[in-house]
Amino acid sequence: MPEIYTTRFKAESGKTVELPSKVGRKDIGRYGGGAYGDGTLQVAIVGTGEIDEYVVLEVSEGHSTIPDGAEIIGTDVASGATYYAVPREVYRE
Repeated sequence: MPEIYTTRFKAESGKTVELPSKVGRKDIGRYGGGAYGDGTLQVAIVGTGEIDEYVVLEVSEGHSTIPDGAEIIGTDVASGATYYAVPREVYRE
């Protein structure tokens, strides 16, 4: 029987996080801060498989390219930024 891995983190470009190799569900949303969308952007990811290190990155609206193996996390509707994670071994600063 596979184990389920759950993690939650603040969406920040450049942050290193541990993610499962088989992502089953991703949720992203702002918490706290009131009615102006100024709360903290949090991400929750649930999945199974091996746990690996990823680096969280962001792109703004429009067309962008992301590396092979990247996992799209979600979009911050308030700012238009889309967050994705790339495996640590393919990340280039």
